[in-house]
Amino acid sequence: MPLELDLESSAKSMAGFFSEYELVEHRTNNESVLESSIFTIVLKNSSDYTNLSESYLQVNFRLVKEADNANLGAADRTTLANGISSMFSRLTVRVNGQVSEVVERCDLASLVRGTVLYSQDYAQNATNFFWYKNTGSMASVSAVNDNAGFDSRLARTGQSLKCSAFIAMSELSGFCSVDKLLVNQEVSFEFTKSQSSEHIMAAAAVPDGAAAAPAGKMLVDRMSIWSPRIVLEPSADLTIKKSISSGLSSPFNFHNWSSYVSPTLTSAQGTYRVITTSEEVDYVYVGVRKVTNSQLISAANNPQAMLQLWQSCEISLNGRRYPLTRYNNMQAAAGSVGLARAYNALVKSANDKTDYSNGVNLTFDEFKNNQTILCFDLTAKAFNWSKSQSTIEVHYDLSDYANSQLVVTLVSKKNVMVNYSGGQAVIVTA
Repeated sequence: MPLELDLESSAKSMAGFFSEYELVEHRTNNESVLESSIFTIVLKNSSDYTNLSESYLQVNFRLVKEADNANLGAADRTTLANGISSMFSRLTVRVNGQVSEVVERCDLASLVRGTVLYSQDYAQNATNFFWYKNTGSMASVSAVNDNAGFDSRLARTGQSLKCSAFIAMSELSGFCSVDKLLVNQEVSFEFTKSQSSEHIMAAAAVPDGAAAAPAGKMLVDRMSIWSPRIVLEPSADLTIKKSISSGLSSPFNFHNWSSYVSPTLTSAQGTYRVITTSEEVDYVYVGVRKVTNSQLISAANNPQAMLQLWQSCEISLNGRRYPLTRYNNMQAAAGSVGLARAYNALVKSANDKTDYSNGVNLTFDEFKNNQTILCFDLTAKAFNWSKSQSTIEVHYDLSDYANSQLVVTLVSKKNVMVNYSGGQAVIVTA
């Protein structure tokens, strides 16, 4: 019986045809990564099969004082903002030198995605990459137990401890979430480091009333991607190579999570044009945060909190407004009746993504107090057959706009076609 195997098969369904399967480490191109701002990692095993959905990013790092790289003191409450992904502001994925995906503001996209999609069991167990949900009033991290997420990260990263964090590449890149084999490809990942004020958090005052923690920064000792090196049985390898030699198109369909930050707001009401794109946007998440003037977290500066400053909000896609009835009456003076409606829409959007366990990782009180992320569902829209540009705008009305920015996260459908024709593939992005 002939083997019916091709690159469209799930990699897991082909496990019986693997003669070798092991994770191989791919180091950064940088000779020294201590204080690099850009990290490039290239998967060079182009003659072997790999499956990027099984790959992981490993970062070995330590937090030190920004001024002189000295160790932080025992009382210095300084740690990562929210997960190892908060370290990066952009990720560019290239296949054979051709761009297949760009993730804008990985740090904020991961913050929103983690808050919206991770269930409680995931947040409690999958913490090797330091993702902990921020809790408490979010006005401060100075008092122990005011923010359990901060305290958990501090216990693992504080006092210049040497840390090793792993995160699945599928959590950073939609292209890497596709469970499919790649072969004869050189895949490169370019990570851009975010500002220290975006990925380091420090208490404005320590519990005993001492001075605020000094400014800190991350020193990266080692950074690499572990990806599978897969060797197929000769019969399976021959079957797949035969189909490649005659021409084969392998589609990679995925969602891209990218965030965009508005300039500092100058009025309580206005319109922010997020992006003009030909991509198909399924969901838009909108929050309000304080401008990151420093690493010190206080009531006036907390970039990890999505503040409840909303009076009303709606978005438009090519002039069509969503939702049909605007989110309004969201302040206590108006009974906050709009908050329950907005929370219901957020929970529904999480449950729609059935591959992410059982819903949103927020109680209603957490949503109301410090993580008010508004969700706009655009899935019921006319398909853009012409692939013309689409304009997305956020129409907001806030109770307070001082020192604030809008954070807008787009969840867009992407299609990347890997066209094989005997040798190196050609990448076509739709």
